[in-house]
Amino acid sequence: MSETEKLTVKCPQCGQDNVFDQPHAYHAGFGDQGFLYSDSGRFTLTWSLYDSAIDLYFPPKSGYEHFPVAAASIAPLKNVDRDTMMRRRFEEALPSAPDGGRWRFDNPARCLFCPAPISGSLLQTVYYLLYPGSIVTGTADGDVKLGEYLMTPPDTALEPTSAKPASPLSRLARWFRRRST
Repeated sequence: MSETEKLTVKCPQCGQDNVFDQPHAYHAGFGDQGFLYSDSGRFTLTWSLYDSAIDLYFPPKSGYEHFPVAAASIAPLKNVDRDTMMRRRFEEALPSAPDGGRWRFDNPARCLFCPAPISGSLLQTVYYLLYPGSIVTGTADGDVKLGEYLMTPPDTALEPTSAKPASPLSRLARWFRRRST
């Protein structure tokens, strides 16, 4: 990319310029993308909203099947516990970020020079920054699909809502299955 196509975000805390290899902050809605930041706020995970793996965590007719951010933006009007559970189940199915942290819906983008936030989380904004070394899934033919990146096998991702709560033994068995794949 040429120098004119780089985005610079000034940190409100330390004043340093954070330079990104993108012409502007990407709009997740216009790009039909979802995104999360790592715990450090210095890695981004993106996925296509058309990836079938999303349906396993945000099922059709849940109100969130096309854009998981809806689980946060309308949560006060709906069942907050269910919305949080859907997001947490998705987060837990993801492997660790490249820096060893977890991907979370409430992680903001952070300054490369200090720990200050420089952009909001997916729960706060639809604009995202793409850090070097980030995980970008499903943007073109041949790319890694979100379902290939997830640790939880698709058939165990979503339990029927009418099912009894999982016993400690079944949760332990699922944990071992995830670790062995």
